[in-house]
Amino acid sequence: MIRRESEIGRTLFGPIPKGTKREFFCLDETTWIWHEESNGKAKVTRYMIKPTEIVKSVNGGQYERLSPKEAENFKNATQLYAEK
Repeated sequence: MIRRESEIGRTLFGPIPKGTKREFFCLDETTWIWHEESNGKAKVTRYMIKPTEIVKSVNGGQYERLSPKEAENFKNATQLYAEK
């Protein structure tokens, strides 16, 4: 199921450059994953939805609150994801 959802999510952000692997999916009720791999380097961003904020961790680092603009972009992406 996650693989199918990942197929939907990877198409939300436009064409994928050749040699790049991209995934975006909902892991559970409060967790979203963005994974992008290019030139042998991977970046994994985990978004966690909390009651009063959305936080993210990049490559297992410390969680930080999304900026208002990033939160708006995240909201738009998840809504588009749900529609597809």
